[in-house]
Formats: sequence, C-alpha cells, structure tokens
Amino acid sequence: MPVTERHSTEQDWTHLQGPPEFSPGDRRLVLIASYPRSGSNWIGRTLEHVLLGRVGWINPLSRGRRGIYHDLDRFIATGRLDELTRWSVASSLVLKTHRTPGAIERDAPGVLERADLVVGVLRGPLDVMASVFRFLLWSGQLTSDGKPVGDLELARRLGLVEPFIESFIAARGHVPFEAMGFGTWSSHAEAWSAALGGASGLRLLYKDLKRDARPQLSRVFEGLGLDVTGQQIDDALALASPEQIGAQFGPGFVHAATDGSYSDFLTSEQRALALAVFASDIERYGLDSGTSSPSARST
Repeated sequence: MPVTERHSTEQDWTHLQGPPEFSPGDRRLVLIASYPRSGSNWIGRTLEHVLLGRVGWINPLSRGRRGIYHDLDRFIATGRLDELTRWSVASSLVLKTHRTPGAIERDAPGVLERADLVVGVLRGPLDVMASVFRFLLWSGQLTSDGKPVGDLELARRLGLVEPFIESFIAARGHVPFEAMGFGTWSSHAEAWSAALGGASGLRLLYKDLKRDARPQLSRVFEGLGLDVTGQQIDDALALASPEQIGAQFGPGFVHAATDGSYSDFLTSEQRALALAVFASDIERYGLDSGTSSPSARST
C-alpha cells in the first residue's frame, strides 16, 4: 500500500513560467528531508512564504509564475530534474524529499552538494505509524469489496488495522516505502543522522515544531544566513496552516500538524510492543513516547 498523493502538489501547471527570479544575495537552495508523514509540506510551505515575501512575491501563481516549493521525489519520478537545475540558477528553491541520502546521490546526483542547507525533520515512529494509516484512509488506498474505507473504526471492524500495525513494527517502517528509496523509519533516521553532521545540515524534531514552531524555523533561517523576523515567520505559518494546505489537497486532508498521535490508534499492548522495538531509536534521537501515552487505547 504505497502512499500516493491523491491531490498532487505538482498539478498541471505547464502553462506557468518558472519560479520568480531572486538576486544572488537572496538566492538559496533548501532541502527538507524526512520520512513520510513528518510535516514536510507544513515546513516547506512556511519556508516558501517567507522566502517569497522577502522579495515581494506573495502569490507567484497570480502572476503566471510557479512557486519555489517542490517535491524532489516527484521530479525524479517524472524525469524532470533538468527543470529544477535550470530554475536554481536564478531562483530560490525549497525541495522536499523522503529519499535516503544514498538514494538521492543515486537518483539526483549533485543536489546534496548544491544545497545551502539540508533540514532533517524527525517525527516519532509511533506517531508516524498512525499518520501513515490515516493517510491511507484519506487517500482511498484501503478498500473493501472494491470500495474505499475512509473511516478508522470501520477499518478496525474489517480487520485492516492490526495487520498494518504488525507489519510496521516488524519491518521498523512501512514496507512499500523501501522500494521507493525511503528505507525503513529506523534506517532513514540513521542515514540522515550521519548525513546531517556537516555545517550545511540541521536536524529539527517534530515534537519541538509542534510545541513552538517559530524558534525552530528561526534556526533554519539562521542556517541560511538570512535576517528574518519572528513576525515574518508567524505570518508564513498562518499562510501554511492546516486549513490552507487542506484546501490545496481536498476535503479531509490529513495534515501532519493536526493528525493527532497514536493515542487513539494503538492499544496498550501494541504501544508496548512498538516502544520495545523502537526504544533505542527513541532514546538515541531524543524522542519521547508522546504526551498521548497515558490515554493509549485499551484492549
């Protein structure tokens, strides 16, 4: 059950020109790396709004231009990397990817080296597990008798939830993601932990972004060498709100900033098993088991 976006962020915009041009002093290439369902659209859209606002491009689409936030994985899949290379000559770009560093070097050589900043975003594995399943429900990828199953409780009654949870825990991630170059949750986190060790790498924890996004995003702009005010970040966060992003993707879109946690998804036994499997990762990366743990579902 691979995750595919029902409403793509890369719609048919062939009639548009490339992104707005930036002066050399304002031009940046940012790569956001995360395992799926870890808030990359939320962060990417926020960065896009700040960077465009600094040069007076509030809504490029209204002026016949593309935005600057794009899905690197989709450009790889459609054989359009040359477009990104061409745009990066004169524009800032914010690219998201779920690929591991090795997969990027194989499929998009040179991108990591050209990035002014690589931002790794890490979300706890139990919440990612719950979020992936909720996304599968929303996107119509779970079916029964040929009909989409869009309700969590119905999915439970149909016996779709437990096999998914068991598979995610046993594989330490969503199995279809491995064939897509994303690795497992554990291997993805380990690979990017090593890759972010240089001066051009920055690690953000999803739990810190949820607690207070402004100081975390301030670190991003400091890493880019840009003077950005807290008000500019707040304004951009409002433009990249769950409601705004949901309007782009369609009714009921499962926004990572508001899709809850695993508290209403895992039973207490499932939570205990998952924590045992991911315990070393949670400790290693400074993740906690989540504020939802006291209210985990009972059997």
